Amino acid sequence: MKDQHGKKEPTQPGHRGETGGDATATFIIVLALRSRGEGGETQWRWRVRSMETGEERQFLHVADVLAYVATQTGVPLPG
Repeated sequence: MKDQHGKKEPTQPGHRGETGGDATATFIIVLALRSRGEGGETQWRWRVRSMETGEERQFLHVADVLAYVATQTGVPLPG
């Protein structure tokens, strides 16, 4: 679907795109490696933002990131 200026509008959850494909959910996932001082342990920190809702969550483990996305989309984790 295009807006009044002819630009394609983002697909919303539950809506089909112009090609008639499945509904789409988009997330921005950022990984930051944080050091705890000199010689300290490095921590992985994940930040996930839903482009449809704007909700942002933070996680320490990638398994939690995947579980969150699965919950938000209703799509089971790949097996």
